Amino acid sequence: YREMFEQFQSNPTTSVRTLVAMLLMKESFGWGDTQLFNESRFDIKVRYALCMNNAGNEAPSIFVYNHFRRMLNEFEKATGRNLVSETINKITTEGSPVFKVGENRLMLWARQVA
Repeated sequence: YREMFEQFQSNPTTSVRTLVAMLLMKESFGWGDTQLFNESRFDIKVRYALCMNNAGNEAPSIFVYNHFRRMLNEFEKATGRNLVSETINKITTEGSPVFKVGENRLMLWARQVA
């Protein structure tokens, strides 16, 4: 993701891990943007999975999230690289608690998120 941020001369205001995790949750659970943001603000399990355990940790704004998605799309158009697919391939290695169910769908063993 560093290359993408360098290309667009942009620094994320939110953890890239959080933004990518939100993208994956949205697609895996079939949520719309509104549900994603409601879940990330109010559901304790989702907040825990996004490492927003503390009361002071806020979910990123929809503007930050959408800006990140636009940068991903523009980066893919410019380079032909889909960073989210690359991330999915890296985290779905053998023995990982995450594995592919379909093309871009993931299954996460609920070890920490009960």
